[in-house]
Amino acid sequence: MRPLVIANIDRIEGAEFLVAQLFGEDGYLMDTVIKRHESDAVAIGYVKDIAEIYGCETPELWTSTREIYVAALNEIGLGASLKHRTDTSSTRRAAEELQSLYADLGASSVELPRWKTRIIIFLKALIQKLGGKVENGI
Repeated sequence: MRPLVIANIDRIEGAEFLVAQLFGEDGYLMDTVIKRHESDAVAIGYVKDIAEIYGCETPELWTSTREIYVAALNEIGLGASLKHRTDTSSTRRAAEELQSLYADLGASSVELPRWKTRIIIFLKALIQKLGGKVENGI
């Protein structure tokens, strides 16, 4: 069995992230990478880098994201296949685990736009003036 990379663009807290997982010839997960999605060409570059780091010269690529599939067709050495979302659900689970981790830590993986930050500050101040308690940073 050829090494397999499963890569998709998944949304975490409203932002798009590349989630790529490398499975070895034995079928076991070797590595997971989650990076902010910049462009489809950059995403394919990460897929190739992951495979290269682990010595996989010609990995197979499964994706449910059409943009990644189209970009992969332009690359030599990637056996790209467009799969149903259920066949690539491991990337979604990895994204959900990261989102859950950030929620548990009370952190955000995404910087809010300035206008949203101002609204949050205003609402916090209003709640405090009305005698409410602001908990967990909200």
